[in-house]
Parts: sequence; structure tokens; C-alpha cells
Amino acid sequence: MLNISTIHEDFGDLKDVAFSVPTIIGRKGAQRAFPLKLSDDERRALTQSARTIHETIESIRGQL
Repeated sequence: MLNISTIHEDFGDLKDVAFSVPTIIGRKGAQRAFPLKLSDDERRALTQSARTIHETIESIRGQL
């Protein structure tokens, strides 16, 4: 198990954004991400961080 950054299609209230979580790695890559046990403050901070990443990607998408 390693902390790796992958795009999570659905990870609680976070969707379609990449961030690192403990993940089992197999021969075919990332196999299973594990839910994080976060306090309410940590969950809010992660959600804000993921939202910022997503918004930044969307703002430059047309420039790539």
C-alpha cells in the first residue's frame, strides 16, 4: 500500500479530481483506494483543496 495520486471518480463528496490516498497497487496499477478517516476540519480542508485543483485545471483546459 502506497499513498499515490489518482483521479477519483467518486470519493465521498469529491468527484473527478486527483489527490493522494492510501492505495493498494497491483500488476495493473492502482487497485483499491482506502477511505480516509478525517475530522470535520480535515474533510473541509481536503474538499477545498480538491475544489481549488479542479477549478485550476478547468481554467487552463482550453489553453493546453
